[in-house]
Amino acid sequence: MKKLFKFLAGLVAVCVAIIVIVTIFIDPNDYKPQIQAQAKQALNRNLLIEGDLSWTFFPTLGISTGKVRIENPKGFNRENLMEVNSVSAGIQLLPLLTANVELGQLVLDGFKLNIITRRDGKSNLNGIGSGQQTASEQPTSNGDSPALESLSLAGLLISNAQIESQDMVNKTSSLLLIKELSLGQFSLGEAAPLKVVIALAADGLSGDFVLNGDVTVSSDLSAIRLDKLNLESLLTGSSLPNGDLSITMASNILMTTSPLAININELSLNANDIQLSGSVNVNVGNKTKVRYDLNGNVWNLDQFIAKEDSAAPASTPADTAPEQEPDLSFLNGLDVDGKLVIAGIKVSGLTIGKTFVHTVVKNGVAKLAPFSAELYQGNVVVNAQVVDGNGQNSYAIDKSITGISIQPLLKDLADSDLIAGTTNLSFKASGRGLTVSKIKQQLIGNGEFEVLDGALYGVNIPQKLRSAKATLTGGSNESDEEQKTDFTALTGKFNIAQGVVNNTVLNMAAPFVRLDGKGLANIIDSTLDYHLKATLVGTSKGQGGASGSDLTGLAIPLKIKGTFSEPKFSLDTSGALKSKLDAKKDEAKDKLKDKLKDKLGGLFN
Repeated sequence: MKKLFKFLAGLVAVCVAIIVIVTIFIDPNDYKPQIQAQAKQALNRNLLIEGDLSWTFFPTLGISTGKVRIENPKGFNRENLMEVNSVSAGIQLLPLLTANVELGQLVLDGFKLNIITRRDGKSNLNGIGSGQQTASEQPTSNGDSPALESLSLAGLLISNAQIESQDMVNKTSSLLLIKELSLGQFSLGEAAPLKVVIALAADGLSGDFVLNGDVTVSSDLSAIRLDKLNLESLLTGSSLPNGDLSITMASNILMTTSPLAININELSLNANDIQLSGSVNVNVGNKTKVRYDLNGNVWNLDQFIAKEDSAAPASTPADTAPEQEPDLSFLNGLDVDGKLVIAGIKVSGLTIGKTFVHTVVKNGVAKLAPFSAELYQGNVVVNAQVVDGNGQNSYAIDKSITGISIQPLLKDLADSDLIAGTTNLSFKASGRGLTVSKIKQQLIGNGEFEVLDGALYGVNIPQKLRSAKATLTGGSNESDEEQKTDFTALTGKFNIAQGVVNNTVLNMAAPFVRLDGKGLANIIDSTLDYHLKATLVGTSKGQGGASGSDLTGLAIPLKIKGTFSEPKFSLDTSGALKSKLDAKKDEAKDKLKDKLKDKLGGLFN
């Protein structure tokens, strides 16, 4: 035992002697030129150590610096890309003998990072790290280096740090202040407490982020766990639609290096009562593999839509930027299969029930397979896909609607009450190009629809017929009836090409009238051009009229023109009714002549 103590005492004495020799005879400042030269060669930037390098002895042997900065290239409005007021770090020497690394607290004070994009689009990050090391400067390994048995850190403290971003192309700027980034006693395989406090200041936006959790790094450095992770934030500012945004998040995160992957489990996210929970898994390889299963509550999205200020002056229309086909080449690097279920959505007056979204991306094709939602007493189901085509993107859609009450939908969606009834629709289409104008012009499709037990608003066909008849016969044509036409069924077929919906077949069955014809709806300029024929088949008592059997079989042209929001109806009743009434009069005259002829003929017999 005495021999062991003597050995340990001798070992300590040797270490102390080494420390004394190193600190007395080695001045770290002698190596500043080499450090700066190698940093410039590696970073392609000037690194300047302005303060003195000095040894520290308590509580561990270490080294500290004065101010260190990395300069920007010429032509930027900040002298430095990065600067730090001081850095200090220490290390325990004895554990090194057994391949155990025990670091003291690492402290960075006054860290600043400036990220700048000039008006010409050049960034101060362009070309950084493009420097080359000579072969003699490359780190080498003979394969006999001892394995790292353990690593521990007394703590990490970063204070008074800031990250400034300037984008002169988009005229935006932001300032991120890291008030505190602290890591407690840290050892491989052991959980260490982490705390981050950040203040954000950007154009029209400010707020704080506070993050807490436990960090565990595996002994072989292949995995990092963030457990009991909690984030709280309150953002305010004019750039937010309604002035503020409160965010809370809780989750457990596992990150691995081989393969590179991030698994987010037990996720609970809340943003102004918009809730999302579930799991997300991302694996990065030849293709980025994403899997997620998420659930949301009823989302009121109106709070994220800016309210119009009626007192604000009307803005002058700006020159619209030319449309540009989106680059979908990134789809080829994705493998996505995810499901999202939302209890409901409220947006711009529109109320949507339970919504299911299944997203699949594979081999350059992104699919909704399907999107389904409960909508106004009915359901909508959409299967759709977009395909990367090297600038010639294509898409396809297959949509069905069943049992939807169309009038409240139109009222909430477009403040229109043009038509009422229960609606069914099927529609298939495809096209090339994903800009707005290309979709309108190149969409090709067809479909059919039916509206049952409804009404057409804006025109009262029976009343117009009665009014026209009264005018021609000298009767009264005054009426305060509602301008609508009830019907039992409205059915049709249509196709779409070159921005025009061609309603090839349109039929309506009403209590005493039948409507049929065809028409065009231009989706580019939102105009209507319908030519229909209204035919009387019975009485008009179904809509408040007396018997109209004397007009049975009468066909009257009906035209619908105008815009989607303000359609104009016109019935050409005068010509049709006059012809009908003239025919009635001629028929009556012929009958009278026949009677007179019969009577007069009897006198001469």
